Amino acid sequence: MALEIERKYKVINDDYREKASCVYNIKQGYLSTQKEATIRVRVKDDNAYITVKGVNNGATRNEWEYPIPYDDAIQMLKLC
Repeated sequence: MALEIERKYKVINDDYREKASCVYNIKQGYLSTQKEATIRVRVKDDNAYITVKGVNNGATRNEWEYPIPYDDAIQMLKLC
């Protein structure tokens, strides 16, 4: 189990693009957005993951992320 630390930033222009070292194609959707458990499916290029996040405790919360088959993730995204 990992501990997620939520950070939010306000983007005011596109200057950050010059500093990018790589680019990913990401598609994601949420199977659940309940306060007690957020469940996300994400496809990042040719890889797929399912992530479960617990309740926020200030700026942190428990997080579990596991790789899943790409084709399964594409089907799960249709549920979102």
